[in-house]
Parts: sequence; structure tokens; C-alpha cells
Amino acid sequence: LEPLRPAKATEVTSVVSASSLEQFELFRPLGQPAREALAARAVLRKYRAGQYLWRAGDTSHGLHLVLAGRVRILRDEGRWQHVVHVEGAGASLGEVPLFGGVGYPASAMAAAPSTCGGIDRSSLQAVMATHPNLAWSLLQSLATRVRELVERLSSRTGDPIQTRLASYILSQPRTASGALLLRETQRPFDEHL
Repeated sequence: LEPLRPAKATEVTSVVSASSLEQFELFRPLGQPAREALAARAVLRKYRAGQYLWRAGDTSHGLHLVLAGRVRILRDEGRWQHVVHVEGAGASLGEVPLFGGVGYPASAMAAAPSTCGGIDRSSLQAVMATHPNLAWSLLQSLATRVRELVERLSSRTGDPIQTRLASYILSQPRTASGALLLRETQRPFDEHL
């Protein structure tokens, strides 16, 4: 993955709009000027289903924002990939290595055609210098991610398979008539359990 690069100053419009950042819980507490500053520095990337955004161990270059589609965060364990979590539009990814200064702890793969915005570390620092509440939003996002991972780990290790299966089925989308939509093949389904 090539490093995220800020948009060139000569560009007339940013591909990522400030209004599109409103869908992110992370940026809701920020004012319009902070969202505009972030959008001006964002890089738009499109991924095919099955394409990696990054692999575990790769160097982090910034924060990734899922604008459309779904991204699976995976840990490779030999022949198996274990799903850590799946995120859709409005999710931010890559907070842990962004602050930890280490490589990504897990791989990220597009589960469907996906569009992501990327904001590199230096751009985030520049925006934080003029909008310090961004730092608090990022810390809150990171704290939420840790809490969710601990809860997920607890439920996966402490709950019987029947409970995990029921929880997975109940978390899946439904059609307008209420029918369950199972879009996964058996392997991704197995990875969730």
C-alpha cells in the first residue's frame, strides 16, 4: 500500500466532501471548519471485493475512513483467517497503529466493493494543531474500539457455539419483508464463529 498523500493545493475540489465526514461518529463533535480541513487533506481510494487495504505488519500511514462498502479486519492463523470485526460506511480504521507507531496488528480486506478516504498522520497532526478537539475524538474512538474488542473476545471465548451462532444470525440484515440475508459463503461464516 502506497502512503496516503494529502490532496494537492492546486486541486479545485476535494474528492472527499466535508459533508461526507458527518456520517462518522468520530467527526460529529467537530465543527464544519475542522471537517473541511480534514476533507481537503483526504485521499479517495476504491477497492474491489477481496482486495487488501493493508496486511498485518504493514506500516501505518494514517487513518482510513469507510465511505461506502464493507471492510473485514482479519487475523491470519495459518490456513484460517479469523474475522476480528467487519465495518461499513461511517467506520474509521487504523487508529491503533496510527497512535502506537507500529504496524497494523491485523489485515484489512474489502468484503464488498468499497470506497475509503485516507488521511495521513501529518495531515491529522496539522488539523489537530488548529482543532485540538479532534485529538479527543480520536481518543474516544480508540477507547470505543478497545471496549468493543474486549466484549467481542469475551463473547467468543465464553459463549457456547449455539449462542455465537444465534448472535451472528440476529446481527445480519433483513429484507423489507423480514427475511434474513446471509451474503457470506461458508468460510467467512465460519470465521465469525
